[in-house]
Amino acid sequence: MIYIIEVRDMGRPPGGNELKSLHYREYKSIRDAWQLALRDCNVVVKTPCELTVTVYSSGKMDLDNAAGCAKIPLDCLQRLGILEEDNTDHITKLTVLHEKCRRKEAGIKLEFLPL
Repeated sequence: MIYIIEVRDMGRPPGGNELKSLHYREYKSIRDAWQLALRDCNVVVKTPCELTVTVYSSGKMDLDNAAGCAKIPLDCLQRLGILEEDNTDHITKLTVLHEKCRRKEAGIKLEFLPL
């Protein structure tokens, strides 16, 4: 069974370059907003698993920055108890994809495939 969590109404989460310049309070504010958006997920992801992250944005992105977009949603899923951990014992393979879209359709999709 694949667990799919998709958020397309908040824009995309900050990427790697954006995250490193955030003040802690700003990071906490963004994290808390994402946590509210993700709190209604009615799943508990079974681990170990493989994770495919698809980032939807209106512009081009380096894949390392696209991978960074998964940090806040994954942290939130851990805080909510939906995902036990996001380390390599629990997520054994990470695939990062980027798809261009209209700005108002920006977001992220996380697909967990339990092993």
